Amino acid sequence: MLLLGACVPPSVGDAFCGPAAVLEPGGCAFRTCAPGERLDVAAGGCLRVVAVHPDVPDAGGCTDAGLPLLQDGRLACAPSDATCPRGSRRADGAAACERGPRCPAGSLPDGDGCRAIVTVGGRFGDRRVDVGAWAALVFGFDGGAGSREFCQPLQQHSSALDLARGTSVEVGVSMGVPDQDITRVRADVHVTTIEAGGGAAASRPGGPELQRLVLADVGTLLEALRGLGGESTSAAVDVRVRCDLGAVAQPP
Repeated sequence: MLLLGACVPPSVGDAFCGPAAVLEPGGCAFRTCAPGERLDVAAGGCLRVVAVHPDVPDAGGCTDAGLPLLQDGRLACAPSDATCPRGSRRADGAAACERGPRCPAGSLPDGDGCRAIVTVGGRFGDRRVDVGAWAALVFGFDGGAGSREFCQPLQQHSSALDLARGTSVEVGVSMGVPDQDITRVRADVHVTTIEAGGGAAASRPGGPELQRLVLADVGTLLEALRGLGGESTSAAVDVRVRCDLGAVAQPP
């Protein structure tokens, strides 16, 4: 299966898409539920609508937070993109999710087009991977907002993180590539939460559940990078991005 420019086994693609979705030729797609059921994007199963805790009964309860999303048996407000499978987005007021451009192997979506990240050559015989460009397109540009692919899993699990409304997550990823061999790429991850208040924003270390989610998120992305194989153009790449989790609705 083609994932982030690399050919990977279906199991790697499904892990990237998350428990509620599978990787299809066109990208991640949510599982289908029977009539009278609703998909739980965090747990991955389908729940009967009558069993859903009605914290946010409809879109009207989500004002500035986007749309209601079923997470671990509860409806919570989440950014509208979080209601789409990983790698797709929902335009304002749109009923359906939109996928980005379908790019060939060795390239990634960049705006409305595709950018090649693999070139011919290198010590390993056939290819070199621009890891800096890969990190910017997959994680997000250093110091800015995280990419949709990176932030969506966190937004889809936001109700389990026990964070204050309006809190965002800042993630630093330090990638190392021993011997510049892409198949050996590893990363150290640093997670903090940024809580906006009346004065200066408060920064705190991320809790255990948030750490677990971020590490799993980063892991699925790095697995796709390893699938490219070949030689890295850099031995190390650092990037720091921020994900807005939206205004999570708290249980009554």
